Amino acid sequence: EPADDRLRPASSSVVQMPEEVAPQTPPALTYEQRLRDMLTEAEAALQRGELASPPGRNAVALFTGALELDPGNTLAKAGLVRVADRLLSAAERALTAGSIEDARNMVGVAESLTPATARGAFLMMQIEMERERATLASSRDSAAQDNAEKAATYLRLANTRLRSGALIEPTGDNARFYLEPARQLVPSDPGLAEATRTLQQQMLERAAAAAAAGNASETERWLANADGAGAARPEMTNIRRALQDTLIDARAVQMTSLTRSFSAALAANRLLQPANDNAKSHFLALLETDASGAAATSARQGHGAAYVAEARGALARAELPAAG
Repeated sequence: EPADDRLRPASSSVVQMPEEVAPQTPPALTYEQRLRDMLTEAEAALQRGELASPPGRNAVALFTGALELDPGNTLAKAGLVRVADRLLSAAERALTAGSIEDARNMVGVAESLTPATARGAFLMMQIEMERERATLASSRDSAAQDNAEKAATYLRLANTRLRSGALIEPTGDNARFYLEPARQLVPSDPGLAEATRTLQQQMLERAAAAAAAGNASETERWLANADGAGAARPEMTNIRRALQDTLIDARAVQMTSLTRSFSAALAANRLLQPANDNAKSHFLALLETDASGAAATSARQGHGAAYVAEARGALARAELPAAG
């Protein structure tokens, strides 16, 4: 290389440094994206079996969060139902393995997600019975304490059914059903007495509502159940009187309406026609409602007189064939 080239100074041009690029803030998620992401995460947590833990990232929390974003979201609601079902299944396995408290906690979470179910109630009863057995095995509690704990389980179930209005149905899972064994175990328990009074009162209220509506069969059905539950006889007597008053008033209103219709048809000489609004049809309805009443008696006289007058008119017009 020539010497003069080696001695030639380097180019004086300024080297340009790359400009610093400020980090870009990712755009905020839309409502739909947040809801979709939360449902996706909830489903993933459900599939991983992370039903109620870890805190904040479990299926319960995520499906609940989705419902807070969209209270009517059917996927979130269905997801919570599925979580509850898996929790009950997990509780059954835990109970079989002897993990009573874990099973109890799982059932508690499941029942908080969906309305009370017969499966959950039965499982909780099994759990409580297992807890009682474990307690008895470790501490040898007295028989009285054992009965009190069992009765407490029955009373809890009975009160739950009372709050939901399941007084006598469904069979095997109603307030009356659970109160019976509790009564056998702790007949003098104050909680039992209070639950029994509540059951009686609710039965009487349903009987009274049926009586006010004039539904005699429904009234008697609830009164029979109230009587079986030990409700006060004077209150039942009052409800039957109220039913009779309602029926009498309804019949009076019906008789008044039928009398007016009969009189109008008679005045217009609609003795047989039209089929649904003539004097004869209204007269027969009066007889069916109250054959011995004054209105029926008066209608009978008016009805007969109208027929006689019509026959005479027909004879006068020579519209009837000559006798003989």
